[in-house]
Amino acid sequence: MKKSCESRCLEWALQAEGFDFTYDKYLYDLLRDEKVLDLQNYLGTDVGFQRRTLRFIENHDEPRAVVEFKSDKAAKAKAAAAVTLTLPGAVLLHDGQLTGRRIKLPVQITREMDEPADASIKAYYDKLLAERVELECLRGLAIRAWHSFRTGLTAGGGCD
Repeated sequence: MKKSCESRCLEWALQAEGFDFTYDKYLYDLLRDEKVLDLQNYLGTDVGFQRRTLRFIENHDEPRAVVEFKSDKAAKAKAAAAVTLTLPGAVLLHDGQLTGRRIKLPVQITREMDEPADASIKAYYDKLLAERVELECLRGLAIRAWHSFRTGLTAGGGCD
């Protein structure tokens, strides 16, 4: 875990200094390199820290997710997306990621190449994003229920 700590110390320090979110490149690396035990250990870290991380599997600096996490029928890219989108914290979704774009363009190019959407990737993200909304709602309900229990006050509201 020493390497893990060295990788995470800057993010911990930045959050302690008041940064709202820190970029979670470490999670990306663990998913890409399939370091399951390190991933399991990392996900066991402080949930307060986890909530203040910005997670991603694709951005302007990295290869497209369906290319980087290549496997049969994009299973690895879908698994990485599921991990990323169901953890606490913010999520960065890159332009074209939700439709399975494969061509990585330099940021200086201002128009996209003609590339057909991958229907299975799009359907997967549609379902996954709906699940994330529901998960966030359930987290909110749980927090309000806990607050009601602790204070005796009734927490109103529900998921719409």
